[in-house]
Amino acid sequence: MSKVESAHPAEPTTAKLKPHGRFSPVWLIPIVAAALVAYVGYSAIANRGRSITLTLLTADGLTVDQTQVKHKAVTVGTVESIKLSKDMKSVVVDIRMVAGTDAMLTDHARFWVVRPRLSAGSLTGIETLVSGAYVEVDPGDPGGKEQRDFTALAQPPGRQSDEPGKVFVLQAKRLGSLNIGSPIYYRDVEVGEVLSFDLGQVLGSVKLRVFVRAPYDQFVHTQTRFWNASGLSVTTGPDGMRLELQSLQSLLSGGITFETPTSSGTDDAANESATFDLYADKAAADNALYRENIPYVTYFRTSVQGLSANSPVQISGVQVGSVSEVKLVYDSDARGISATRARHLPTCEGPFRIAPCAYSSSRAIS
Repeated sequence: MSKVESAHPAEPTTAKLKPHGRFSPVWLIPIVAAALVAYVGYSAIANRGRSITLTLLTADGLTVDQTQVKHKAVTVGTVESIKLSKDMKSVVVDIRMVAGTDAMLTDHARFWVVRPRLSAGSLTGIETLVSGAYVEVDPGDPGGKEQRDFTALAQPPGRQSDEPGKVFVLQAKRLGSLNIGSPIYYRDVEVGEVLSFDLGQVLGSVKLRVFVRAPYDQFVHTQTRFWNASGLSVTTGPDGMRLELQSLQSLLSGGITFETPTSSGTDDAANESATFDLYADKAAADNALYRENIPYVTYFRTSVQGLSANSPVQISGVQVGSVSEVKLVYDSDARGISATRARHLPTCEGPFRIAPCAYSSSRAIS
């Protein structure tokens, strides 16, 4: 009987699963990954500023998603796309600004590309040889109108909007070797630079806008004289040869020097955009101190060799005037070769016999 019962298999037993009481560490990996993705997405949206367009002449040195927009060495945007304009004459760059930069996106803002640049005898933007070109922005004065489309400057401006100082206007007959970026000197110290120049009308004078940094702008008064200190000045006269050189930089790129008379120390400093004459050299600037010039003519019976224009007229060793012109005149009344002396003739012309004649003028301070 026992053998028969053993031939039949035992009834199956039902397995019962018990719930695990602890959280599996395996689930931490996808949770952390999802949290990181959410954080990165939120940060990108939170730090995402407005999009602007910048028009340039060339996209040289710019790269999509790499070229940055900076202000005072702080990144405030990134280039998103670069494309040609519809007329194929310029480049349109789309820039995504970071959050919090809306205040600088006004019609007062200026953009330009910083590249290695050799101008006015100086090398700027040399750091871009390693880091690559970037776009610099100057927000300008506050209170401008909101703007999203900008045109980049062809070259960096000489003055930042927050740089203290004053801009003055100089009038000259000719530009000479001066150019944008040429330095301004005061007592052999570089205190500013030329911002721009305007030729104006064909027969008019050249107008230059110059910037003098603070605190040196307080040395510019209404009686201040500016003169061109460009290049190498060589003059010859009775005292021999004279060589003048302001600096090596002015020899290469030109320069302007100014000086304020000590008598104007009590005067107020010149206002912004005040206009001054730019003299050809220091001698011309010194002559400008005299308010009145008295022209006269002198005849000589002897040789005037060595006497030329700009030769000094002296009294007891003190220069009181300068020769403006030396030439021969004809005197029909004279017998033989001789010369007469005249002090009150306004000109050196008329029916005179051939004799040396010198135009000159004395100075009088009013």
